[in-house]
Amino acid sequence: MTLTLKDIATASGVSESTVSRVLNDQPGIAPSTRTRVLDVAREMNFIPNQQARNLSNQKTGVVAMLTYAWPGTTHFVASSLDTDGVTAACQARGYQLATSTVTDDEMKDLSSHPLLKPGAVDGVLLAGPALTPAFIVSLRTAGIPMVLIDNTLENATVDSILHDNTAGVSWIVDHLVDVHGRKSLAFMSGPDAWLSSRERGKALHAAADRRGVHARTFCMDDTTVEAGLKHVTKIVEGDFPADAIVAVNDATAIGAIEGLKDLNVGIGTDVSVTGFDNVTWGAFHRPSLTTLHAFGAEMGRRAAERLFEILESDTSDGAHLTLRVGTKPVIRESCGCTDFSREAT
Repeated sequence: MTLTLKDIATASGVSESTVSRVLNDQPGIAPSTRTRVLDVAREMNFIPNQQARNLSNQKTGVVAMLTYAWPGTTHFVASSLDTDGVTAACQARGYQLATSTVTDDEMKDLSSHPLLKPGAVDGVLLAGPALTPAFIVSLRTAGIPMVLIDNTLENATVDSILHDNTAGVSWIVDHLVDVHGRKSLAFMSGPDAWLSSRERGKALHAAADRRGVHARTFCMDDTTVEAGLKHVTKIVEGDFPADAIVAVNDATAIGAIEGLKDLNVGIGTDVSVTGFDNVTWGAFHRPSLTTLHAFGAEMGRRAAERLFEILESDTSDGAHLTLRVGTKPVIRESCGCTDFSREAT
């Protein structure tokens, strides 16, 4: 029998629209109602688009690490440090790791992805904020064990390993104000739907308010070098007199630096620029990039170990873990410092 939203709604005692909102992780649903709908969907083996639920108890010894397939890319793209941490953890515990991307179409139809077919893997690690809530809820409803890296659900519980997006950004604001006298901070943000963008932007505005300086958020569709290059021109030529650019990640920051060079704006003198991640090439860029070091390998290791705990547990008590991993400031030239070899505190 082909199950529909109406079937789930009838069994749950709620409307079809309520079922739809639950399965898409939308707000406005009472926690007890959300739990009841998800339990009914699981008991009835319902997966959106009639995807086959993985009911197999046979272990493969393989876990998958999945990230979003950005348009124009054909290969796996995730933080190399995240992947290093996951790989090391898998080797230590005797698991094999399969990495892959997930397209928009595959997120709508789990069975179309080879690693999400019944029995393909024991569990999945989902890396990055671009994987949609509806996709994550679908996996959860399918009973596929998973842990998220740099992502979470707003309205349903799931195991997540996240950056501390607050303390480091607050430190950056204090540094820009105290050391460089900056008064107008432009935050180059990814899409507002991404948790990391929202939290870092919120932290920046809170710190700016605390220090009595101006701040404005500029949202972008993605967070690439190209996006930074494109949008920094709009900032410089707009009506907000930014004397500091705080980018949501290093790629965006480096793009912004290149754009400022094209506009003959002095990096570190006229405008400070900072990033987030501490990618390897940030140290070799000119000027070198002041940033926040994100402990990606630690995040990957913790995520993998949590997944192993879920897979190897004899009981499921319904408890979920959310872990925040801190950051560390890395002082270099792009903020305006010259003594950037000193240790940030």
